[in-house]
Amino acid sequence: MTVQDVEGETPVRGHRRPLTFGTKAFFGVGSVANGAYNALGGLTLFFHSQVVGVPPHIASLAISAVIFIDGFWDPLIGHGSDQFRSRIGRRHPFIYMALLLLPVALFLRWHPPGWEASVMFW
Repeated sequence: MTVQDVEGETPVRGHRRPLTFGTKAFFGVGSVANGAYNALGGLTLFFHSQVVGVPPHIASLAISAVIFIDGFWDPLIGHGSDQFRSRIGRRHPFIYMALLLLPVALFLRWHPPGWEASVMFW
């Protein structure tokens, strides 16, 4: 008896059929949200320096500081979620919390208070 693939054809050893466009598209759809979020992130420097009025060197320093801190923060959060145990799983409570906090964070990102540039940095 031979192992058959989904289509009912017996695969030749060492040779695989190329992936269909539909398969590639469905695998790629998961990246759309990440790409859109990163595209909006690229507008942050322009928005804060041109629209809000923060000097570009202060805005870019703040963005750089956030990226630097994120490099240390992400592994800590990952370790914490690996050790976390709850009735609904390890990651689900964090996902549900993000559903509440992410809209607030995005609103505050694009509607900053009209404070002085040095105060806005901190």
